[in-house]
Amino acid sequence: MSNKRAFTLLETLVAAGLIVLVLIVALSLRGTASQANKDISGLEEYYNLHSRLMNLLKQDLRAASSIRKIAERHYEFDCLHLDAEKNQIERQTVTWQSTETDQLTIERKLNGQLTQSFDFSSSAKGRKLKFEISNFD
Repeated sequence: MSNKRAFTLLETLVAAGLIVLVLIVALSLRGTASQANKDISGLEEYYNLHSRLMNLLKQDLRAASSIRKIAERHYEFDCLHLDAEKNQIERQTVTWQSTETDQLTIERKLNGQLTQSFDFSSSAKGRKLKFEISNFD
């Protein structure tokens, strides 16, 4: 026998197994972090869209001289807005409604023309969306 020491087959297999185990754990952690990142970005999109909708709705509510509930999830405001070019106050009709098909899209119309659409279908991910304006009677 020689005094030269080499790795035995068993030592090589144990080392390879440990390397594979470390790689599996690392890839698993990376996958978990990636999924968490997707979930957070979906929530961020949802809350950004919600915030934009609420800001515009509050602006319309402040300018409203009257509010009517036309149907379930369908509201009409008579708003007074200042036309900067004419320097006159104009009466405008603003309509807010959620679509009948999925109720995850809320539309804003100004004098009958669609001006804004808030589509929550891609970011809702199972969340329920209830569009209702209350306490205006």
